[in-house]
Order: sequence, then C-alpha cells, then structure tokens
Amino acid sequence: MYRAIKILTVFLVLILFVFGANPFHAQGAFYEFEEVSLFEGGYDPPEESKRVYSTNFPKSSTRYIWGEVVLKNLLYNKREHEHEIMCRFYDADGNIWGDVSANILIEPGLEYVWVPQGLGWSEAGYWPGGTYEVHVLVDGKVVGKKEFTVFNDIPEVGFEFLKFFESGQVIPEGAGFNYTTRFPKSKTRYVNYLVGVKNLLWNVENQRPLIIGRYFDPEGSLLAEVEASVDIPSAWENADIFHGWGWDEPGNWAEGTYRLEILFGSKKISEKKFTVYNDVPGGKKTAKNMDGLSKGTGGDNSALLINIITKGVGYLEKGEYDRAVSQFNRAVKIDPGYADAYYNRGLAFYRKGEYDRAISDYTKAIELFPRDFDAYFNRGLAYYGKGEYDNAISDYTRVIAINPDDIQAYNNRGYLYYYRGEYDRAVSDYTKAIEIDPGYVDAYYNRGLAFYGKGDHDRAADDYSRVIELNPRDTDAYNNRGLIYYSEEKYDRAISDYTRVIEIDSGYIDAYYNRGLIYYTIEQYENAAGDFKKVTQLDPKDPEASSYLELALSKKQIDGAAKRDDETGAWKPKLEKPGPKPKPLEEEGEKEKGRRIEIVDVAFDSIFPVLFKYYDENPIGRVVVRNSDNVPVTDVKLSFFVKRYMDLPKKTAAADKLKSGEEKTIDIYALFSDRVLDITEGTIVACELILEYTYDGKVYEKRSVETIRIYDRNATRWDDNRKAAAFVTAKDPAVLKFAKNIAGIISGKGSAAINKNLRMAMALHNAMSLYEIGYVIDPLTPYKDFSKNKSAVDFLQFPRQTLDYRAGDCDDLSILYNAMLESVGIETAFITTPGHIFVAFSLDMRPDAARANFLRADELIFREEKTWIPVEITLLNDGFLYAWRTGAKQWREAVARENEGFYPVRDSWEKYEPVGLPGGGERIDFNQRDKLLSAYLDEVIKFIEREIYPRVIKLQSEIKKSGGSSDQINRLGVLFARYGLMDRAEREFNKILDKENDYVPALANMGNIYFFKKDMDQALEYYEKAYKKDPRNPRVMLGYARVNHELENYGTVKKVYKKLKKAEPDLALQFAYLGLKGEEAVRAAGISELTETLIWEED
Repeated sequence: MYRAIKILTVFLVLILFVFGANPFHAQGAFYEFEEVSLFEGGYDPPEESKRVYSTNFPKSSTRYIWGEVVLKNLLYNKREHEHEIMCRFYDADGNIWGDVSANILIEPGLEYVWVPQGLGWSEAGYWPGGTYEVHVLVDGKVVGKKEFTVFNDIPEVGFEFLKFFESGQVIPEGAGFNYTTRFPKSKTRYVNYLVGVKNLLWNVENQRPLIIGRYFDPEGSLLAEVEASVDIPSAWENADIFHGWGWDEPGNWAEGTYRLEILFGSKKISEKKFTVYNDVPGGKKTAKNMDGLSKGTGGDNSALLINIITKGVGYLEKGEYDRAVSQFNRAVKIDPGYADAYYNRGLAFYRKGEYDRAISDYTKAIELFPRDFDAYFNRGLAYYGKGEYDNAISDYTRVIAINPDDIQAYNNRGYLYYYRGEYDRAVSDYTKAIEIDPGYVDAYYNRGLAFYGKGDHDRAADDYSRVIELNPRDTDAYNNRGLIYYSEEKYDRAISDYTRVIEIDSGYIDAYYNRGLIYYTIEQYENAAGDFKKVTQLDPKDPEASSYLELALSKKQIDGAAKRDDETGAWKPKLEKPGPKPKPLEEEGEKEKGRRIEIVDVAFDSIFPVLFKYYDENPIGRVVVRNSDNVPVTDVKLSFFVKRYMDLPKKTAAADKLKSGEEKTIDIYALFSDRVLDITEGTIVACELILEYTYDGKVYEKRSVETIRIYDRNATRWDDNRKAAAFVTAKDPAVLKFAKNIAGIISGKGSAAINKNLRMAMALHNAMSLYEIGYVIDPLTPYKDFSKNKSAVDFLQFPRQTLDYRAGDCDDLSILYNAMLESVGIETAFITTPGHIFVAFSLDMRPDAARANFLRADELIFREEKTWIPVEITLLNDGFLYAWRTGAKQWREAVARENEGFYPVRDSWEKYEPVGLPGGGERIDFNQRDKLLSAYLDEVIKFIEREIYPRVIKLQSEIKKSGGSSDQINRLGVLFARYGLMDRAEREFNKILDKENDYVPALANMGNIYFFKKDMDQALEYYEKAYKKDPRNPRVMLGYARVNHELENYGTVKKVYKKLKKAEPDLALQFAYLGLKGEEAVRAAGISELTETLIWEED
C-alpha cells in the first residue's frame, strides 16, 4: 500500500451574505484567509452535508485527511485573480509529511471560495499515530495553520491482571478498593473490575483501545455489556482501567457464580468468575452503566493532550525540567481539567526542588482524580522535602487506604515514623510491607534501623542478614550489622562485615573509620593507623580520623582517653540512615545594639481570592514597628509571605530611617498566586512577616508568624459595588464559547438597520432563557439584604458556575449577562438601586443619534456622550423588550430618588481586574439553534413594530394634513429605511421624485438605498444628480464621495472629500477612510465599521 496525494478540482461556493468574518486582516489585496477545517474521506471527499469536521482521527477508519481552505474574495464583483493554494502536512517531529496544491482562479462573482485538498491512503489503518500540523500556503506564503491528531484505536496491549471490587454507580472520593471475588447480596450494588494492561506500544505510539466488559449470569446468558475507549499515551508502560455494572441499590444481584469476559476491541484477552452469595432476597431493577474512569478529561483534545504529555515526559526523563514544565503548562491551558498534566508538572517541580509548586500541582491532580494514589505518594515526598512530616504521613496513609498493597507507601510512612522516634509504628509499617512482598529489601533494611532504635539489636541484625541474603552487595547493610556486632563486642564479626564493605566499595569512608575504631579498641594499632590513614586520604578534612591516626601511630595508652573521646562523640561509630538530618536551632547570643526593633502591632483585613490581583497595589493590613533601641536604624523594609498561596515574599520599602523611640505604620501588600482561587471553603492560614533593617552597615532580620483569614473564591463584600466586575470573566472559555456560538447563529439574521449591539443583547437574553437559566434568590446570602450591609460577606457566582448551575441571584445573572456581552465586544455596566442590581449595555451611539433613532428616549441612559440600554436581567422568561422596559422604569425611579448607582465594567476593571476561575467546568453546549432564531427574530419584529408604527401613523397624518408634502413623505421613507424596510422606503422616495425629480433629500436617500444594495452604478446616478443640484450639502458630498471611492474614482473622491472637511469637519473625520486608497482604505473603513453605515437626509 502506498501513500497517495489527492488534489480535488476546486469546489467553489457562492455565499450571498456572511457575517462574523474579519475582513480587515488580509494577507494580500486580493483575498483573506478565513479558516481551514479538517475532515476524513476517501480518494474523493464526501458530499458537503456528510463531512464530519474534526481534529482527532481514529487510525482504524482514517483514509484521506482533507483540509478545506476557505478564502474571502476581496475583489468581489470587481475582477478575477489566480493563486496557488497548498496544504503542507508536518508530522510530530516537524518533518514535511506531504504537500498538495492547486492553482485556483477566483472569479469576480464569488464572494467566498472553498478549496478542499486531501492527503492519505485509499485504505484505512496506515496513518501512524501522533500529532500533525497542516500549513496553508497561498502563493508560497503561510496564511494559516491547524493541528490534528491520529490516535491508535487498534488495541496493542497485553493483559496483566483482572480484579473485582464493589461500589455505587460512581466510586466515592477517597474509597479504598477491597478486591475480592465473593460479594454479599445485601451489600452489593455495582461489581466493578480493574484490568491491568501492558502497553505494547510503550515509547512508540499513543493508542486509544476499546475495552469491553461482558457480564454473564449464572446460567451463562449475557447479562450486560459495558465499553469505554481509553487513552493510553506512549509514555505509559502500563495502564489500569476501571469499569463496572450493577444497580443503584443493593439486593438485586441473584445468587450464583457470574463470569466476566474482557475484550480489547473484538479480541478476548481474559475472563474471571465472581460469586454473589444470597443473604437477602430481592427483585431486579433496571441496570445502569458505570462510567469508565481514567485520569484527566481531555475531551475533543485528548489525542493532542496525550502528545503534549508524552513530550513533557520525555523531557522529564532527560532531566530537562523547564522544558517539561513548559509542555505541561500547555496541556493545562488546553484542558484545565486534565489531571495527568498537573501530576507530571508536579513531578518536574519536585525534581527541581520547588516543593510548594509540586504540592500545589499534586493537590490539583487529586481534586480532579481523587483515587490517584500516585499523586498522594509523590505529594508525600514533596512534604517530606519541606520537612512537613505530619502532612507526608497523612498522604501515605491515604495511599494505603486507596491501595492497601502499596509496599512503598508503607516503607515511606515507616521511615517517617522512625525519623520521629516512633519505632513501634515504624516496625509495624515495615512488617506490613514485608508481608505483602517478602522480597522487599528496603523494608528489611529500614526495619533493622527501627529495631536498632528500640535497642533490639538481635532483631536488627537478623534484618540486615536478610538484606544481605537478598542483595549480597548491599554495603549499607554490612556497615550497620557491623555496628551492631561492635556494640555487642563481637569484634571479629564486625571486622569481617566492614572488610566486606571495603571489598565491594573501596571508597566507603565509614567502613574504614569504623573498622579502625575496632582495631584501636583491641590494640591493633598498626591496622588502626592504616584504616585512619585511608580515611584522611579520602577525606582530608576529617579531624577525628587525623587525631586517631596520630594516636595509633604513637602506640600510646592514655588513661581517660575513652572518657574524653566519649564526651566528644568521637568514639561513636557512624550509622548510615536514609534521609537528611535536622540542623540544631541557633541559640541567641548576647544582644547587640540595633537589635531591639520590634513589631508591636499587626492588623489584617480579610482576604478575598477574587481580588488577589488587587492586593498587589492595595494593602491587606498594617504593621506598627517601633525602634526601642537607643540608636537609629536605616533601610527598613517589610516582607509578607504565605507559603502555599504566594510564590515569593512581597516586599515594601517602609522607611529610610527609624529614629530611636520612633514608631512607623507600614502597609502590608501581597502578590498572591492564582492558587488562592482553589479555595472553595474559607480558611485560616499561617503567614510570615519579615522585617529587615540596617545598623552599622549590617543587615538584620526579624520574623513573625501570624494568621490571616482567606475567604472562599466566591466571597466578596458590597463596600464597593465595582468589585462585582472582578467576577465578569469575559475570557472564560465557557463564556466565550456560549456567546460566540449565539453570535454565529444570528449572524446575518434580523435587520441590519437595528443597532448591532442591541441585536446581540436580544439574542443573548433569548439564549439564556432557552438554556433554562433561572432566577433563584440565594436563601443564605440574598443580594437584597447583603448589599445593604457593607461588612457582610456575600457569595457571588462566576459566569461559568451560573452556566453550570443554570440558576442564580440577581447579582449572578447580571455578572453572567455582562460577561457574555463583554466577550463579544459590547461595553457593559452594573446598575444598583437599594436592594437590587441589574445591567446596562452600550449602543456605541452618541446621544443625539440615539434620540433621533429611538422612539422613547426615556428608556435610554445618557452618560458621558454614550448611550446605554438598561436591562432587568432577572426577567429572562418575559422577553427582552419587557426586561428593557422594566430596567428603564427602575432606573428612572432610582434617579428620581437620587439613589441610583452606575458602574461601567471596564472602568471598574482598572481597579478590580477579572480573574480566571480554575478548572474546566461542565461542558456547555447550546443545541437550540432553531428555537433561538425564532425567538430572536420575533423579538426583532416586535421591536420594529414598537418603534416604527406609532411614528408611521403620525407621519401619515402629517402627510395628509400637508397635502402630500415632500418633506413629510421623505421623513416617512427615512423612517422605513432606518429599520431595514428598504422596499417601503424606496416607494416613498419614488413618490417624491415622480412629482419633483430634483428633490435633493430623496435623490440622496435613493443613492443610499442602492449603496446598501451594493448597486454602485445606480447609486452613483442618484448621488451625482443630488450633488449637481446641491453641491454644498455635506450629506450629499459624503454619499457622492463614498460611491466614487467604491468605484475607485479616487480623483473625484479627493476633490469632494476636501470640500466635506471644510463644510463639516466632524462628519469628514467620522469617514476618514475616504482620504485613503485601496486595501488601506478597506481596512480603515472596516475597523470603524462604516461599510454598513448610512447617513440619511431628512431635511
């Protein structure tokens, strides 16, 4: 089978009108790259309606991978142009995998072109698993890229073991697995299996095999079948896979012996029986499948994440820890819920000695995957590295609860007990490890240390003998057994052990030293001198060895020498112990001048995680420092540090000089890390204050440990209403996905004449209603009560949480609505009245224009040359217009009582920056496109009817009274045009021109209609007539200049635009793109969104 390249004849599709593309970042003057989408197919691509777009492709069914390139024609309706379009495929190592290209002629009548190009094989199964990248080149220039993954779903694993355990439908957090094959009927719900496999593609290729479990009842009939596709990265040598089946309640399993078959794909790899013994009768219930369990989420990015993790693990193995961290950071960014990314990054931090960061990552991994005993195990190591032995013991206890057969957990917990002098508990743990694995050398060795610590030398010696039996070259075991023999005056045995150590390792200093002591004790001075001389050669700085060498050479017996040596500790043989030895605390000596600088008072404010960025520049408390000495000190600085929630201490320069007897109040600042957002329950934590100062050229330091309260991440106070802006996380992936999905659904729908911000606000309001987000007053912290008490702590939801919960108080719904509007570029604000909060959004319209365009100006808010619409967001089920009307009423009433509050979110962000909520949350999918479009268009129609028909009736009355005044008919036409009713507008303007063919406003407005229809030739005809009739009219000048600009008649544009700048500078400035040419002008017009803006002539 060969790899083939397929070029499809260009498939061109004409799109009449498309919204949502950004036409102002063109790669050239002729086209703009929109996107490249990928799908699987054969030698010929599937029909457009049957294409399944993806970036993850299973190896077993993937033939050709097609890249569908979309270009926007920037010379639409102008002229044709030709380009070479290429898709270049790269493999995971950056090597070119293949090219496919074609020359494409883009005709002027096509606004968009679709160019599919494919690469692959005529049969499936030949793509190597891994991550690839497609580069799109137009005329040799890279204009876009997309990554995709081929995952190996063909099982390449070997069976290792199969175990059973019982649980509910979901294995509870922290549950230990009690493996058995016998289950009592009265207690058995789900019978789960744990299957261990060996990865046969270890370090070769990622795979995603389908694992099937088939349960057969005691009669041999198929009872149930459960399956799951499991990601196995190439970096994993082995994998454990959980699954299960059963009932929610116990008592429903029939008595008898069942059989479970395990299949990998269609291949059976194992079977095992289990028994349910009948102790309680009961009937059957409907069974439910239990979700397969694996570390991490991955979602649609699973294969990509596996590839990233694999790279990171490779860097770990090579000791390139910073590069490994970079890969794992990338994985966390793609999927904040991917447990393995945190686990492996924690390992990298641990190996770098950054224990706090390692602990933080392991903690996150545990939150995401509570049964990950490896994460507990490694976090225990990190706690040990920090000297936090209680925490380390707690973690190893947790490992043992989850996995009772983990001998390393027993060994490590035993060592920690030994290190704390709890020898009996240490012996118990080592003994348990030995019971599980009688060949576990480390457990014998360490139990020997514990026995020795208890004074049980015989049992210690037995354990070291067992170590030597299992590993005859274990020098530490010989050394320690030699010590025991020495203490029991069994000198020959001790010498024999130390001699064996030296035979194995001639550089083992302690063996020479300890053997030398024995020779000295038994008066073999020449041998003793030889051993001590060897010690001095290996370690010239060992003073004790040098002293004993001197004594041995002099061959002198000194009475009392033993006593003197015992007092100095020199006679004590060295005992090798694992792990570091603690340093003794420094004793305080005689006080010097300049040392009596004191922290006499400390006051902390409460800490709110959502404001963690705010505290970098705003104090969290104050310290009073006093110089109680009789000399001044200089360069006084204060640092604040919380271990878990800060990466480094935050330092503040407090005073250049502190005189004798002087007190100084110092503000405390904190640069918290985003780990504070992991706090879901308020807590009290220890913090450290570090006071530095200089006296007589020497820097001194004083430390003080205090405690502070940190509230949960959803907590805040209403002492400053602007704080709510910190919860408006417009860049949260869930918010972006929801809002942009809605924007895509309504793109091109509704009347373009209606303000685009208003249309978007309507759609999002409808979407929230259809998504069934409800207004629920918080029973514990209702906004009505808590907003009045400035010291009360309220609970506010982040937008993603409100989407997850589908409910919230008025503050929660306001935060969500504002976040979604901000995510699509619409400026928002919070409005507060006593006991209530709702929202407003900006129309990006000046007040004078808004007053002219909206029927009821009293339903708008005008502030600082901006126009805002208030919305009572709790009225989600009553329609947008009613919510708007209610919000406007509440605003007017509050203004009348002078108790309104108005807080623009973007202004508030300058003080209270938004923060990102950790984790990925629940998957947010909006699947009601048709219902949304129906509700949205209905809202648009109601708005048009509300706005236009009272005015239509009034104007028709005025027309009748005036006997058909052209001015009044023109106003009616402009009214229809502003709301997108172009046909009706055109009829009114034609009525005027039929009787008065040189009426300038009607001519200019007809030019606008044809400009809107993109019929530039017809538009030019009307604008030109109006310009000849009234060349000094600024609006006529504008229309005439614009149509000539579209037709690239730049000479005329230059002349007319020059006149416009003199006649009406502000209007000219608004359309400054007319002073530019070509692509530059197109971009400028687009950036200011003027291409759809029409200035209607009413006078």
